[in-house]
Formats: sequence, C-alpha cells, structure tokens
Amino acid sequence: MAGALLVPLSPALVAQTPELSPGGSGSAGTHTEPPELSLDEALRTALDGNPVLELARTDLALAENQVSLGAVGFLPRIQVGASRTTTLTNSEQTFIEQDPRRLRNAETQQTGGQASLTWRVFDGLDRFAELDRYRAQERREAYGLEDIRDTVLTGVVLGYHDLARRQQQVRILEEAVELSEERLRLAELRRELGSASDLEVRQARVDRNADRAAVIRERTDLTQARVDFNRLLGRSPDREFQVDDDIRVDRGLSLEELREGARSANPEILGAMASREAADHGRREARSGWFPSVDLQAGVDYTNLTSESGFQQALEGHDFFVGLSLSFDVFDGFERNRRGEEARLRVRGADAALRDAELRVDAEVETHFARYRDELELVALEEENLEIARQNVETALEQFEVGTISSIELREVQEALIQAETRLLEAEFGARAAEAELLRLTGQVEPDR
Repeated sequence: MAGALLVPLSPALVAQTPELSPGGSGSAGTHTEPPELSLDEALRTALDGNPVLELARTDLALAENQVSLGAVGFLPRIQVGASRTTTLTNSEQTFIEQDPRRLRNAETQQTGGQASLTWRVFDGLDRFAELDRYRAQERREAYGLEDIRDTVLTGVVLGYHDLARRQQQVRILEEAVELSEERLRLAELRRELGSASDLEVRQARVDRNADRAAVIRERTDLTQARVDFNRLLGRSPDREFQVDDDIRVDRGLSLEELREGARSANPEILGAMASREAADHGRREARSGWFPSVDLQAGVDYTNLTSESGFQQALEGHDFFVGLSLSFDVFDGFERNRRGEEARLRVRGADAALRDAELRVDAEVETHFARYRDELELVALEEENLEIARQNVETALEQFEVGTISSIELREVQEALIQAETRLLEAEFGARAAEAELLRLTGQVEPDR
C-alpha cells in the first residue's frame, strides 16, 4: 500500500532480524507497490463514476426533455374514440281500437366513432415565450452541470495533491526516523567510549520512538485520505493506488486574464444569465394573458344504428365539422395582474442574483490570486530554508559525533529540518490549491491538466 510504514532500522538490528534483512524470507521481500494513478486518469475516472455528476446529468436530461414543440402546445391535439351500445327493450303499447303491442327483448345496437383535431391558432404568443423559457432553463441546467463538473474536478485535483503531500510527509518522517536511528547509534557509541550517559541514550531512544509514532499517525491519515479520494472517483474505498508526489504549480497566471476569463466563462455567472433570460421570457408569458385565444376545431362523427323497436329500424350517418372559437377572460379576479407582478419580481430577483454572482466570482478571483501569489513567495523562502536546514543537520551530526554539541541540540536541529520540509510542502500545496480554484472560476478545469 502506498505510504506504508517503512521504518529504517540500524544495521545491527537488521542483522539480528533475518526476516527484515535484504536476503530474508519475510513478507517485505514479496511486497509489491500498488499501481500509480495519474492525475489525468483520476479526472477521467471522476467524470465517469462520480455520483454527484450523474445526478446533475439527470437534471439536465429532464430539462432537455421539456424543450419540445408538443410540450408548449405548438402541435395540434388529435383525439379518436369509438363506442358500441346494445340495448334490450321490453314494452307493451296500447292503442285506441287496436290490439296491444308487446315487445320482448327487442334489441337496439348503436355503433359510433369520432375523430377530432384541436389546434390553438393564437394565444398571445404565449407558446413562443414558454418555449424560449424552457430553452433558457435548459441552458441554465447545462451551466449548472458544468459548474458541478468543475467543482468535482477541482476536488479531484486538490485531493490528488493532498495525497501527494501526505506521501511526501510520510517520507519526511521516515527520514526523521533514520536520523533518530543514527543519533541513537552515536549516543550508544559515545556511552561505550565514556563520553555520554545512560540518560542521553534513553532520550535518544524516546525521540526515535516519537518519530516512529509520527510516521504511524501520518500513515493513518494517508489511508483515510485515500479512502475519501476513491469515494470521490466513484470507486471501491479499498482500491489501492499511489500518486505522483511531485506538486507542480503554474507560476505564470495573470490576474487580468483570470478576471476576464471568469466574466466570460464562469459557469455560475453564465447560469445566472440564463436564469435572467428565463425570467424575462416568463414575463412575456404573463403578458400573453391580455390577448384572446383562438382555437381551430375539425372532425368527423360516424353513427350506425339498428333497432327492433320504434319507428326507425336503421340509421347510418357521417357528420363533418370545422370551426373557429375565440375565448377571452373579461375578468379573472385580477389573476393577470398578479401574474404580471410576479413575473416582474422574478426578473428583478434574477438581476440581483446575476449581479451577486458576478461580485462573488470577482471576489473569489481576487482572494485566490492573492493566496496564490503569497504561497509562491513562501515556496521560494521555504526552499531556501530547507537547504540551510539540511546543511545544519549534516554539520550537527558531525559535531555530535565528536562531542561538541549535546543530544538535545542535535534534536533541535533535526526538528528544524522536519519543520522546514513540512512548511515547504504546505506552501507548494497551498499554491497548487489556489491555482486549482482559479482555474475552476475561469472554467478551465480539464482532464488533461
């Protein structure tokens, strides 16, 4: 498993433990490294497997399904029907100076069929406005999907580099264990020569064990981060992998270009624009209520009747009809006024939402770019600090070996190295995280990055 605890042991201890020695037959000799997952592969996997993206695609499909001529009434409505009725009649009729007429189970059969077409010829352009509104809503859902997609991919980028940072942190702590092992070895050697006490040896061993514990804790955090990353990709949480731990940062981002890119390509702003457009079309729909509706009707009726009772024994007929009807609500309880006012308020709300989205995105660009710039400065400083700290450790080890500095002073130099390496990692990760957020805000998150 990537990031597994590999505590370097002293040569003497390795020689005393055959299963950990280079030629031993322990499990370490059969361990295989998990496959490396590239960032591009992780991004593509998330696009295919992330459940949040799948839900967003479903919402978009529902919006696309709504955009049709039939949904808004552009197409005529055609209805057909058929019926067949059988009636049994029992009657007794008495006439003046005539014998009574009795009918028993006189059967009457009537068969009918209808076909009709209804088409709204004019409705105050309501259908045009409604279709345009559905199209704007479809675009809004598409931008919403793009926004969710960019958010998920940004999360993948951040999660990937967080794993890289943790993998490097495990190695840093393992190097600290190696240094502590060397310190313990030198302390034991100095005790044998009479220049160090048992207290110094015990303290060196305590510090070595503390470094081992730090490796264990960091490895646990790495395992949890890997589980969370698998879930983000839509994969099994126990899937083993390792990542490229090189955190690369683009140092050439321009604030002006980022501002322009955010205004023209940010999915949140574009989605707010689509919502504003949909609200405007909704106002057009409300206005259509002040116009009459004109409907065209046409159809045919067929009737076939046979009867064993009554004066009419058979009838067959075909009726054709065509006509126009006009309707207009002279008074509708001020509903048209209410709808118009509601549509006006929706437009005003959409304007405010668009303005808020623009201001929020502008603010996020400024904030993340300031963080990006500061983190790059920190990276340069920490790179210099790390080089100095490494030189200090080399010098301190030589001085400790000859007895010119104490064990505590060596420990302080060692901790300064760990802190310098950790700060550099944090600065690199912070710069990459700020870069990823800036790319998300400008709609530039792509799997091939």
